[in-house]
Amino acid sequence: MRVFAICQDELVIRSLDSVLLPSFEVDFLVESRPLVRRLHDAGIAASAGDPRRVDTYLKADISPSTCFIVQDTGRRAIKKVLEASDPMITVEECLPPAKPNGAAPDLVNKPLAT
Repeated sequence: MRVFAICQDELVIRSLDSVLLPSFEVDFLVESRPLVRRLHDAGIAASAGDPRRVDTYLKADISPSTCFIVQDTGRRAIKKVLEASDPMITVEECLPPAKPNGAAPDLVNKPLAT
């Protein structure tokens, strides 16, 4: 199964890659080109693009069976990311962003209000 992860945090990307890679084909979408270079050097499949643009998802060759993981960084509106990918995905659950003091978020699944 293919997983398309939209993440901006290197720690999250490396964690997801180590956990998902044995069982899934994982591709990461990142906004930062320098981060993409570091990830490629580490052997992680990543591409740079704007997650708020529809053409980014069209270029990624997304199929109906593709699983999406979207990181809510709290810096930018996640709603724009979800609206751009709306024709291709259905959002089931969303995790809260990290707390301002750097602590991990409470891992409680919450339905996404649209």
